[in-house]
Amino acid sequence: MSAMMTTETLMTFDDVVALEPRLAGLLAEAKAEHAVAERDGEYCASTAWAHLKGTLAQLIGWYRPEYHSVLSSSAAYSAAAEAVSDALPACRDCGCP
Repeated sequence: MSAMMTTETLMTFDDVVALEPRLAGLLAEAKAEHAVAERDGEYCASTAWAHLKGTLAQLIGWYRPEYHSVLSSSAAYSAAAEAVSDALPACRDCGCP
């Protein structure tokens, strides 16, 4: 009998990417923000996160356009959101609180 992933299961980013490979590209986009932050004296990670979060919601979580038993779960969204947001550089002189 194979183990079945449920929404109560603690998920990793790799688990979610296995089901929605486009998330790997979103993580790469977040990591690429480090180059932007290096060039921009007033970099705001919150602005970058707002853009990425909108894309993330189209791929995973409750607002995903097509229901999926795992990808539409809050556990999947949390795993993906944490990985993507953690990949962003910190704000620098942007005025964020």
